Amino acid sequence: MTKGLVGLIVLGLVVAPAIAAAQDAIAVRVQGALDARMTQPECKLDGGDFRVSSGKTYLKTGIEGSGDPSNRVGALKNGVRVVTEAITTAGQGKSSAAWYWLGRLYLQQGDLSGADSAFTKTVALAPGCQEELKKYRYRAWAALANAGGTYRQSKQDDSAMVFYRAANRIYQDPPLAYVNMADIFTSANQTDSALLYFGRAAQTQPTDSAMIKLRNQAAFNYGVLLLNTGKSREAIAALHQYLA
Repeated sequence: MTKGLVGLIVLGLVVAPAIAAAQDAIAVRVQGALDARMTQPECKLDGGDFRVSSGKTYLKTGIEGSGDPSNRVGALKNGVRVVTEAITTAGQGKSSAAWYWLGRLYLQQGDLSGADSAFTKTVALAPGCQEELKKYRYRAWAALANAGGTYRQSKQDDSAMVFYRAANRIYQDPPLAYVNMADIFTSANQTDSALLYFGRAAQTQPTDSAMIKLRNQAAFNYGVLLLNTGKSREAIAALHQYLA
């Protein structure tokens, strides 16, 4: 076995636990932001079969179950499994109920990409669920963005970035996490990455007045940074957006 291959194996052994630890930390933060008791949907859902009903029951156990914590973990995994089976093999692909409960199960697990995809599909099938699911997205986002802020205050930027990235996976309306990521990249003289995240922050559509102000400042910063890097044409367009 070559030294290079040995090095890759060792690196894999180190990285994998770190990724798992980060995922666990994200899941803990998300779960802490959600209700400690099972809640029923506020919006009208269609479809669903006994597998979807089982998934809902598994979610309740995953939220409220007592005893060994591994039982909750197992219940959530089983919930995802049976609802996924309903969608992929039992004709529930167009059931808003199936996608809704799958999204709730994923979110309870801290699987943000899964939750984002399932919630997006739910809203496509049941537009009336948009506001309810936006609340779930926001609660997870706020918990993760706050965790990122805590790490940033203690000058642990690598950890802060993990939580900011996670926050942006589940909810993209507020600019806060994008702006903080851009600031971290600016401090590290990584201009291209700073531009990317100031640009994303500038494109958000917040409704809160404080977030609107932050979005506008990000648009200004984006334009100035473009100007400073010699991208005059793009800078003019960005600063026009800021003025608007």
